[in-house]
Amino acid sequence: MHYAARLIGRFFEHDLKRLSKCLFVLGVVTSIVTPLYLYFTLHLGQSIDSSPTDGFKAFVPGPKTRGTLNIIWVCASTIFTSVYLSVHVDVPDKPQKLKQLDKNAGFRKRIRRWVKIAQRFLTYHPACRRARWMLFNIIAPGLLVLTAVMEVISANDAVKYMHSRGQEDWNMKLAFFADMGGFQLEDEQNTVFPDGESFLVWVSEGPSGMLNTGPLLDEINDRRNANVVLKVFTCLQAVWLAIETIARLAEKKPVSELEITTCTYILCTIVTYACWLHKPYGIEERVVIRNAYITPRGGCGGHSDDSQPIDSTPPPRRALEEPRQSYLSSKSEPTQASESGPDALDKDYSLATSEPMRPPRKIFDNARETPFNRSFLKRDRAWMIACLASAFVDSGVGLIHGIAFWNTTIIFSTSLWLWRASCIVQVAVPIILGLCPLIERFYDGAILLCAMFFLASVFCVARATLFVLIWMSFWHLPDGIFSDVDWSWSYFPHWH
Repeated sequence: MHYAARLIGRFFEHDLKRLSKCLFVLGVVTSIVTPLYLYFTLHLGQSIDSSPTDGFKAFVPGPKTRGTLNIIWVCASTIFTSVYLSVHVDVPDKPQKLKQLDKNAGFRKRIRRWVKIAQRFLTYHPACRRARWMLFNIIAPGLLVLTAVMEVISANDAVKYMHSRGQEDWNMKLAFFADMGGFQLEDEQNTVFPDGESFLVWVSEGPSGMLNTGPLLDEINDRRNANVVLKVFTCLQAVWLAIETIARLAEKKPVSELEITTCTYILCTIVTYACWLHKPYGIEERVVIRNAYITPRGGCGGHSDDSQPIDSTPPPRRALEEPRQSYLSSKSEPTQASESGPDALDKDYSLATSEPMRPPRKIFDNARETPFNRSFLKRDRAWMIACLASAFVDSGVGLIHGIAFWNTTIIFSTSLWLWRASCIVQVAVPIILGLCPLIERFYDGAILLCAMFFLASVFCVARATLFVLIWMSFWHLPDGIFSDVDWSWSYFPHWH
């Protein structure tokens, strides 16, 4: 038995949608609790009355230097474009058609149909799918880092497996696309591979030749929707904001809380985009593997007759319906467990062994819907690396906020302690959650699950508190915030 995400698998193995619903409810509850506790907490402190000689202003229009709206606009646009471009969603499944509603249907049936239509729109519409991931990225950047690290490890393992089968031209882009559920067969059933595992099982059991990757790459490149102009503009704006922030710190000029927050999003975007560098962007349709794309083994670049549908032995449908019967049946063998302990399942997947490499496997064998449920050669190691990377990023974000504004004061005297507490929570909680893969090796009961959800809710409250304090800071900023860097605007073109 593997230990990767053992706790989640125990409670949500067969219904991962319930996990998403729990996280959504958690976010809604924390969004309600945060304003209430902030209202009472902030009003316990004393209001800070600033005289005109104190050097603080409530709002600056910014015609002479940079103003409040200039800072907000530049930071908000940078965050939005960075988060928008860093999200690489999978190829969506086509929703099933709804049954025609009877004209004499009652009010309840019509309400249910409207609810289903709204649910289909929120689930399958590209804009809604991207908006969900953007929201997760804004609230918890480490969550997207977790997904990106898991996916790049899965793609790398898939490349290793394909190379072990003689498919030397299989690259990261094709592996990412297979994990996205992007491939479909030209057979009688129009077999769809919803994930990378089902595709690799078909490769190990189905085709009688080697895949010609050239046409597949051409179709992927033709269908991707990468806005080069927007990417260049986002990179330039992000780099400029980072340079200006560093220059202000070097000249010992004050920096707003929002600018530091924007820089942390830029760092998270760099990490995420580095993991997804080879992942196709914005593809909404699958690529059909035609008969002409399969070269017979031993052939010299020739193609098979594409007038006949692909005939795989065993049939491709079996690869989807019974994948574990062919290569997961040995996971309970006592001989392997006695030889290798917890990692017995991954023993045969090492490149150093003489036995044929088996296809990578998903973390949750019985679930097909979760962004990080990819297939891996070593599931425990992949889960551990991804959790530690996510914890490192989230803790780094909290640490940057804490160091930069440890002594800040915003409107109320209690805001200083709220800021410090929020930063401490954002540093400590990700580290604790990142160590959960070690804890669940020894205990994976309901108490640990409740503790994880409690810590996640505390993290969400701390994150929301930080956002509120950042917004409140614009009513209490020092004069130096609104002065430009001495050299920046003189020698470089810029925009307000």
